[in-house]
Amino acid sequence: MNETTQQATFTIAFDEAARERQFMMLMYAHRQHHAIVDALKKGEGARVDALMKEHTQLSKESLNLSLSWLHLIAGAA
Repeated sequence: MNETTQQATFTIAFDEAARERQFMMLMYAHRQHHAIVDALKKGEGARVDALMKEHTQLSKESLNLSLSWLHLIAGAA
């Protein structure tokens, strides 16, 4: 993991215990972006639709991890 990628992961990963999972999700999302752009360039509308649905699911999962972290912080106060 290079320094820039590592810093991006630290910025995005709110939950220390979930850092590795957040990093893997970030890398997977990055690959999805490339696949979406490739499908757009090729005019593969159905593939773009499927990839976007999958990508939004990953985003929801990532947000749920962040929300659970916020819940833990609120409970500690």
